[in-house]
Amino acid sequence: MLIGRIRNNDIGFHIRLGSTTWEQGALPDPDHHSFTADGARYLDHEWLPQIVFYWTDRLFGVTGLVAVKGLLLFLAVGLVAWASRGRAPAVLLAVGVCAVVLFPRVQLRPHLVAWVLLGVFLALRRKSGR
Repeated sequence: MLIGRIRNNDIGFHIRLGSTTWEQGALPDPDHHSFTADGARYLDHEWLPQIVFYWTDRLFGVTGLVAVKGLLLFLAVGLVAWASRGRAPAVLLAVGVCAVVLFPRVQLRPHLVAWVLLGVFLALRRKSGR
């Protein structure tokens, strides 16, 4: 239950865009992957996680995608907790409660990488003494 199965209905879209981006060596523009916007301009700001999802799926299948989800969640929460250490106990308690509440509900989507980067930012800020 902690990392759960992939219930995200658009993971296939992200994997396909990762495949297209990798194979073309460029971001897909115009959009030829959606029914309602075929030919429209598409600015793919999630291209790096999509390439990671594509290669993970290609090499390890769904099991690998579930593992990537768990790894991203672990890194995000771990970095925030590490950056919060030494602060008020309420901060660590809040991080712990968020982790328990969010883990079963979070889906494998590119924004999980942003959560990890937020943790990196907070950890770097903590290390610099700010």
